[in-house]
Amino acid sequence: MNKSVTGVLGFVLALIAKSQIALAACGDPPAPGVDWSDCVQVAMTYDGADLSNANLQGLLVTGSVLTNTNFKGANLTDTRFATTDLSGSDFSGTRLTNVSFNGIRLRGAFFRNAALTGVSANNVNATEADFHGAEIVDSINFMLTLCRTVMPDGTIKGEACD
Repeated sequence: MNKSVTGVLGFVLALIAKSQIALAACGDPPAPGVDWSDCVQVAMTYDGADLSNANLQGLLVTGSVLTNTNFKGANLTDTRFATTDLSGSDFSGTRLTNVSFNGIRLRGAFFRNAALTGVSANNVNATEADFHGAEIVDSINFMLTLCRTVMPDGTIKGEACD
């Protein structure tokens, strides 16, 4: 084989190997530091998963249960959650940029000192969620059910609800 064909073949094999590694990461179980960037996760069920410091940029999670999940330090840029139960999950101190929550359950979730920028929340149950100290900037469609929900300033909204 001449050198140019060998070089092209090597380049193509490297691209294939790289794409297989990227695809394999989407199938990895939840773990600290996992790389699920640009993945689609459907119908996952985990309680108490640890996704701390995970790369979840561009991730789509739909029809899933990720209760009591640790998202501390995760990259959540452009992440989308749809019809997913995130109750009890911990986003404390995490930056959420351009995250979409649609039809989500955040009952008892923690967002203490989190930075929410450009977040969209539509049809979200935030009963007993804790946003104390959170910074919420340029967020849109903030359609939340607030019941005993701790607001960024520490006040409680919806104290007398079921």
